[in-house]
Amino acid sequence: MKSNHGKHAIVIFLGWLFLAATLWGETDYRWQVTESEATVYQHEAMEVRYSCRFKDQGSLYSIEMQLPSETEDYRLHVLSEHEQIREGIRTNEYRYILFAKQSGSIIFQPTALMRKTTRDSIENTVIGRDNIEDLTFSDTKVNLPPVQIEILPTSSQLSGHFTLDMQLSSTKVNAYEPIHLSVTLEGEGNLDSLKAFEIKIPGVELFSEKPELSYRLGEHGFRGERTQRFAIVAEKSFTLPPFKVHYFDLGETQEKLLVTDSYEIEVIPAVSGESLLDEVDDEASRTWEWSYLYYVLIFITGYIAGRWLRFRRSSEPKDESLAGRIRGSESIKKLITLLVLSGDLRFTLLIEKLERASSVSLNSAKKEALGVLHED
Repeated sequence: MKSNHGKHAIVIFLGWLFLAATLWGETDYRWQVTESEATVYQHEAMEVRYSCRFKDQGSLYSIEMQLPSETEDYRLHVLSEHEQIREGIRTNEYRYILFAKQSGSIIFQPTALMRKTTRDSIENTVIGRDNIEDLTFSDTKVNLPPVQIEILPTSSQLSGHFTLDMQLSSTKVNAYEPIHLSVTLEGEGNLDSLKAFEIKIPGVELFSEKPELSYRLGEHGFRGERTQRFAIVAEKSFTLPPFKVHYFDLGETQEKLLVTDSYEIEVIPAVSGESLLDEVDDEASRTWEWSYLYYVLIFITGYIAGRWLRFRRSSEPKDESLAGRIRGSESIKKLITLLVLSGDLRFTLLIEKLERASSVSLNSAKKEALGVLHED
């Protein structure tokens, strides 16, 4: 009898091919999804993890995740994106934190764009034949495995674990002296969705800064603190009302209310305007008045003297001779014009010199012109 080992080997090989085709289908990759929980409370953080495993290093593929950051049903934040190649197998992992907005049942199913290029296109880019923007891709839009989530209702906009603290600079101040206070919510959950604190106190000026955020995203939401600072200015005593935060405690699975203390702020009234004026000593007053008069007289004397000098100069007869007009020239340009109009050929060399010079002193130019004029 002939051995059937060869036939058995063929059957095993065909079975292996059928199993591989069942697992991978017609693609070079396979997507999987893992969710932290299938049931969460409204506004509770939920982790969803997608992974794409390739048959090999997957060097021809790039992945573009297509996930809306917010819809009517949820808010989505990227926790991490990671790629690794181990034993020649490439795996891409994407972790997201989802906050459900509404109670009920939702289906979360993002898409991914699988972009595949060719080795020829990569080689042409590497050796500089083509620009990297000109890589040839064949794109395939993939619907990722869906996640069905059940959301239990709550009556608050916050879910997690939180503490509330308030710091006050003083409970007794003078009128119009600012009181500083800060309110800090610390914990873990959807801390980023807390609205700014507001307080209203009749007859009080209140100044508020933007909240200071100090937290990081983790598996259970945002962990850290959120601080808001205020400055209060008042004329009369008033009552500082408490700050309140309503949230759903995920540890005890019940609604809770955080409340700060209320304070009676004593404001010392301001003194009247008349009492703020110091009494003026007669001696000091007289000294001030005489010194003031002294400076006024000096100013008047200087003004009169200046006017007199200007009048005297204007009333003095002007020297209309050429030498006088040279002395009275106010600029190099005017001096050159005067020398040219004089028609005296003795100034020819000086005129050329002054026109060529980039910078020259007006006084030295006048001296040279007078020297030429007085030459024998």
